[in-house]
Amino acid sequence: MTRRSNLILLFLSLICLVSITSQQLQAAENASSKSQPKTITLKVFWIGNSYTASGNLPQLVTNMMAEGRTKYRMDASHHWVGGKGWDHHVEETNVLSKISAGNYDYVVLQDYSYAPTHRKEKMRKYGKILADAIKDSGATPVYYNTWAKAHLPNEADEINGMYHEVALANDGILAPVGAAWQYLIDNKDKHNLTLHLVDRSHPSAQGTYLNAAIFYSVFTGKSPVGLKFRKSKGYIMGKGQYEKLKKKHPNLNNDNVDTTHANTTINILQKAAWYTIQKYQKENKIPVTAKQAELIVQ
Repeated sequence: MTRRSNLILLFLSLICLVSITSQQLQAAENASSKSQPKTITLKVFWIGNSYTASGNLPQLVTNMMAEGRTKYRMDASHHWVGGKGWDHHVEETNVLSKISAGNYDYVVLQDYSYAPTHRKEKMRKYGKILADAIKDSGATPVYYNTWAKAHLPNEADEINGMYHEVALANDGILAPVGAAWQYLIDNKDKHNLTLHLVDRSHPSAQGTYLNAAIFYSVFTGKSPVGLKFRKSKGYIMGKGQYEKLKKKHPNLNNDNVDTTHANTTINILQKAAWYTIQKYQKENKIPVTAKQAELIVQ
């Protein structure tokens, strides 16, 4: 065989080798892309007051979901007014137009803290008005079931019951935050957590983390147990309220600093959230996760 023939054979062999290697790389790329689930970003609009704003709850849930344990992520925006409820949002703000134009997947609804016990008819009325606007826009309402104040523990069942009623009546999802609080409060002899701030109303950093863990499960359908994200903030009081409470509690802090929780604290909060979600899934007719409501495309 001539030298020229040998060179031609060598050249053809190299072409075949490059072609095979390229095919192998492409196949490996395809296999890798198939093994990594495509992320789904949920566009969520949060409507409420300081119970939602405390510790920037929407951002905390976003951070948990960004950890990547599921394929779901969150694009969160909010509309909150301190000390106000659904009636104010509907009658005094442009929240309905925001819902209509927002192209949201879910809209979280949190009412005035006394609404479930002292303004039931308003809660029913405006809970429906908001839900109708949300469903007309193609989104789904998520009712943020809040907790009883520390000095009014007997109101817990009434609060939970009203949120359950309104969510069921309007084809919404229930986020059973208040039930998770009640579970830990009823078992306070087994832990040293403090969910309320000294104002006996707003959440501490621990309370905010519990709230976020519930919403993590609501939007992913998965347990928050094992999440590595460990930081949260509590409610930041107004100057007048802070100075008044400072007289009774000299060591009271009111700074907007993240609290990095101990592993034991995180474990208790995460397990309490998942226990509550599972309990509601088994015992109630109302969905408490988006998956349970068959709203997320698998």
